Amino acid sequence: MVAPKKYINLYNQLDPTVFSHHNGKDYPTHVAQNTFAIKSLRDSIFKKIDTWPINKDNQYRYSDHGFIYLQRIIEKVTMKPLDILCQDMFYKPLGMHSTMYNPTDVVSPDSIAPTEDDYLFRKQIVRGFVHDQTASLLGGVAGNAGVFSNANDLGKLLQVFLQNGSYAGRTYFTPQTVKLFTSAYSSSNRRGLGWDKPETIPNKPSPVGSTVSSLSYGHSGFTGTLVWVDPETKLVFVFLSNRVYPNVENTKLAKMNIRTDILDILEKAIRER
Repeated sequence: MVAPKKYINLYNQLDPTVFSHHNGKDYPTHVAQNTFAIKSLRDSIFKKIDTWPINKDNQYRYSDHGFIYLQRIIEKVTMKPLDILCQDMFYKPLGMHSTMYNPTDVVSPDSIAPTEDDYLFRKQIVRGFVHDQTASLLGGVAGNAGVFSNANDLGKLLQVFLQNGSYAGRTYFTPQTVKLFTSAYSSSNRRGLGWDKPETIPNKPSPVGSTVSSLSYGHSGFTGTLVWVDPETKLVFVFLSNRVYPNVENTKLAKMNIRTDILDILEKAIRER
């Protein structure tokens, strides 16, 4: 049961006209271990986004559609696939050796934490493949999800932003670009461009605690992650977990405010020094 009076048959199998257990020219998209999707599925996803109703009530909606399309724009302008572009421009120069898309192409799945025991879609424990279903159907390289990393590598990337776009003597972004992406632009929407921000409306739920400054920014992930940067205290915070294992019904991490409570403790300790 997934909702009142709504059930899913756990014995349903993937459509064999769309998915195959064998890789080939007709099924090139690696969705999960021994699971490949038909070549035309990628175009079908974008067609679905193209025909999605436009929000006309001026209300904020959380959606991945913009970032999924952003990948296509970036790849068209740079003439490079997103995964190769990120490696060449950021990961390799920054020494982020454990950061990549589709890590099972490079490292053993045993070195990667599993996310979900997916008994509905992929019928297996998802390990080394992106958890987000849309990103997986796009082959694991998507604008909205798909990057695997560790705390040390993410710390380097966040340090770039904390230092206004520079790291180890190299400039990756101008200070103006960092400010552009990490600032909020609307009283009704706390978010920056790609980054989340602390809630400014009193008594409204915030992605972080009450101790971070209004200059701070970061992002939380569905699978149990949180990264946050506070320029005021010079804090870089990285929290990684696989809270969706074995399944997404596990919501203790959010209900107990574990990530934000740890961030609050660190912020208070820095301010009280």
